[in-house]
Amino acid sequence: MSRAADGVGFYERFFKGETFLSPGRTSVYSGKAYLRGMGIDDPALFAGRRVLEIGAGRGRVTLQLEEHGMLASTTEYVVVEPTSAIDRIAEALPPGRATLVRSPLEGLRERLQPASFDTILCLGVMPHLDESLRRSFEAVAHFLRPGGAVMVNAFFNGDRLRLSQELRRYTVGHPARTSAAALGQTLLQKASYGLHFGAPRLWYHRHFPFSFQKSFRGIFDQCREYFGVPNYDISLSYEDYIEAMASAGLGLAELYPTSLSLKAVKGAATCRLGGIRPGATVAVVGRDWRGRAMARRLGLREASLKATPEEAVGHDQVVIAYDYTRGPSYIDAVSVLVDHGYRLGETVFIHQMLGPSKA
Repeated sequence: MSRAADGVGFYERFFKGETFLSPGRTSVYSGKAYLRGMGIDDPALFAGRRVLEIGAGRGRVTLQLEEHGMLASTTEYVVVEPTSAIDRIAEALPPGRATLVRSPLEGLRERLQPASFDTILCLGVMPHLDESLRRSFEAVAHFLRPGGAVMVNAFFNGDRLRLSQELRRYTVGHPARTSAAALGQTLLQKASYGLHFGAPRLWYHRHFPFSFQKSFRGIFDQCREYFGVPNYDISLSYEDYIEAMASAGLGLAELYPTSLSLKAVKGAATCRLGGIRPGATVAVVGRDWRGRAMARRLGLREASLKATPEEAVGHDQVVIAYDYTRGPSYIDAVSVLVDHGYRLGETVFIHQMLGPSKA
């Protein structure tokens, strides 16, 4: 059995209960701001267009888009999900609102026509696919019309998470080890954020994905997914994604303030993510452990640290790098700077955008 098939089996079991992936279970993954942070609140992606959503899970995003009228505006909305969770989506949607296809990505060529969709949503999907990132984007691009858009969202916190990625080698396929590792990470997160200084949090973020769940059980469930599902590579950076998309004929068109979220267009020229320019005046929004770590990395002095995005206005480039678990959403901080003429990925960055590329 392939790792992809093992992954389907994992989620077949995982989706049977109520978890953080269930629709409406957490405000972190719901609401218009959540859609805006991934760029999928734009009606132009849906109105009069044929849309394909790959890997819908329990329908967390699907049902939010339905609530905001996006599905009703399409000419056809096709939902693809390889597990029986697709039946739960069918029960929750109005009759006839969407075409439902139960299939993994590799089985879609037998079910769907090539170059037949205007918009494709791949939200939280790419890290779970069995193929390399390049081959996965090639498989997705097969169904996209020239000029069509792929909307991508995948977790990346700016670090390689080496310790937890190494631990996954010993937990995947072993339920008892998975639960033990999930419990350990849950306790580590609670302990790291219960202390009043930043060094433990910095270490935690370098090695483990942070869970925004509020309850102990919610954090544990998210950690259990991380240590249990076979394919879950969340160590890939923006540059890794941009290079893989380019190899599939997809050019970067737009970046969004939830890491890692972007739009790629089929046939568009390949753009590169900007970086800190030599000689530019740079401000870091974040006067905490995260901001100080970024300033050290960029070789900046203490004076470059700003408490709010408004204080950073006037600098050539700005990096948003505060502890987002305790401050306002990065979406809001970026919006302030965009209103002052900054452009995400060129003159303003969330710190994850400056993360390492895969060696």
